[in-house]
Amino acid sequence: MSDSYCMLQGQGVRLHRGTICHLKAAGKDYDGAACTVVDYKEEKKKWLVRLEGEEWAGRQLLASEASMALAYCLLPVSLSKLRKFKGVTEEGVQGSCGRGLLAAQSVGAGNPIFEEAPFMVVYKAHDDPFVHHAHRWRAYSALELAARRDGDVSTRAAVNAFDDLDYPLDRPSAATLHEVAEAIADSTAAAESGGGIGQRVVQRTALVQQVAGVLNKFRANEFGFANGPEVETLTPAAAAYRASAVYAFISRVNHSCEPSCGMVSKEGFHAARSIGFKLAQGGGMLVAYARRDIHPGERLSFCYGDAELMTWEVARRRAHLLEKYGFTCGCERCVREAAAMPGAAKPASAPAEPEAAAATAPAKMTAKRPATVPATVPATVPAKGLAKAPANAPAKAPSASETPSTDEGMSTAAASEMASYATKWPVGLLAAATVVAFAIAGRYYRMASNRQS
Repeated sequence: MSDSYCMLQGQGVRLHRGTICHLKAAGKDYDGAACTVVDYKEEKKKWLVRLEGEEWAGRQLLASEASMALAYCLLPVSLSKLRKFKGVTEEGVQGSCGRGLLAAQSVGAGNPIFEEAPFMVVYKAHDDPFVHHAHRWRAYSALELAARRDGDVSTRAAVNAFDDLDYPLDRPSAATLHEVAEAIADSTAAAESGGGIGQRVVQRTALVQQVAGVLNKFRANEFGFANGPEVETLTPAAAAYRASAVYAFISRVNHSCEPSCGMVSKEGFHAARSIGFKLAQGGGMLVAYARRDIHPGERLSFCYGDAELMTWEVARRRAHLLEKYGFTCGCERCVREAAAMPGAAKPASAPAEPEAAAATAPAKMTAKRPATVPATVPATVPAKGLAKAPANAPAKAPSASETPSTDEGMSTAAASEMASYATKWPVGLLAAATVVAFAIAGRYYRMASNRQS
C-alpha cells in the first residue's frame, strides 16, 4: 500500500506504485511469492518489486511483466483526490432508486462535473469465479488489517468508504461467492481457541456473513479498469492484469436510459480536448461530465449499458436489461415511453446498476431493502446478477454494527452475539483469514504459470 498516488507505465501494463502481485519464478526460492511494485525500470524493461513477508526482510528484485500477475492495489490516499468542478449534493432517495447525486448549480454540456481516482483495484478473473472472489476478500481484509494495526486516518477512511457502499439485499449471492465465504470461514474460525460448540457455530456464521457481505459489495460497485490498452485482449499475459476498481463517490450515481452525464477516463477526457495529461497523477481516474445542459437540482445519472442501448425502443431496452442484469428499468425515460404504449403496464420497480465490462460502466445498483435482512446467504446462482433491484427507500447494506435477523431456531442472544462478533474480529484471526484468501487467490498464479509455460 502506497502513501502517495502514482501510476507507472511498463512495457504494456500500467500499475500503481504499491500494487501487490504474484510472482512466477520457476526454480527460484521466491516462486509463487507475493510482491509489492516499487518502480518500473525503463532501461531494464522490468519492474522493481519488493518481496512480501518477514522471511524476505524487504528483499527487492527485478521482474518482467510476464513473470507477474496482478493481485490487488489499495489506494486510500485516493479519497483525498476527489475533485468537484461543479457543486454536487447528495440525495437520500431518488424516486424508485436509492441515494444519488444532484447538481447544485448549472453545468453546460461537455463540461466536467467531478473526477475521482479508485481507492481499490483488484484482479478480475474471467475463468475462475472462486479465485475472482478470493482476491476481493484478500484486498478488503488487508485494508481492514492495515487500518487496525497502523491507525492511519486515510486507511480507516477507506475502510469506512467501502463499508458505506450499497449492495442488493434482495438478490441471491452467486454459489461461488458463498463457497468462498464458507471456505474462508472454515479455514479461519478454528484460529481462535476457546469456547464451546455453540460459540464456534456463532463465530463461523458471523465469518460467513462478513465475507459474503464484502464480496457482494464488490459485485455491486466495481468498474472495469484498464491497466493498459492491451490488457483486455485474450492473451494469457494480458489476462494476468485484468482488473476492476472501486470508486467511493461515483458509486452514488444512479442509472438512466436518458442520462444527464457521461463517464470517461481522465486521460480520454483530456485527449479529446487537447489538454495535457500526466499518467503518474491522473492514471486510473474517471471524469463525470455533462452530456447536455444540466440545471440546478437535476439528478446526475449515466447509462450502465453500451451506448447502443440508448437507441433502442423501451421494450427492447427493458428486455435486454432484465436478461443481462436481472432488473426491469424504471428510469424516467422508460416510464414515459412505456406509458405511451397501448396496454403497457407500468414497472413495479426500478433499476440500479450492473457490473461493467469497461471503465465507463460500474457494477452497482440501488436495491430495495427487505423488511428483514437474511441471516444466511442464498446459494442460488444468478445468470450474471451484478445489478441491484430497485428500491423504495435507500438501499444501504447492513453495516457491521447492525444486528442481522435471526435464523429459525437461533436465539436472539445468539444472533446478537453473532452481530457483535462480526464487528470485533481479533487481529490475529483477521490476519489468518487474509492468508487463507491469498492462498485461494494464488490458484490464479498457478493457472497463469501453466498457461504461459
